[in-house]
Amino acid sequence: MKTLSDPEYRALTRRLLIDLVLDTGGNLALGLGLYLVFSRPEPHMPVWLQSPEALAILLATGLINLRLIPARLRRLRLWQTERLSRRDR
Repeated sequence: MKTLSDPEYRALTRRLLIDLVLDTGGNLALGLGLYLVFSRPEPHMPVWLQSPEALAILLATGLINLRLIPARLRRLRLWQTERLSRRDR
């Protein structure tokens, strides 16, 4: 496997940070959507959040996020091997 140049490594690191933010946001959306689906309506929750449209958006965002996990894991694995090879140099 060829090693990455410094600009490629920095770009991959930046992409991983973006992946981390998107993955966290997607997981939160899915968790909130599932919570709203399986919980009783609460009076302190905003009405718009309990609408079917909001639930659909939250669940769809989370499911799309789950679909992209294999690509994110491949990038993470590449970054980890590159980081370890740089540490050994």
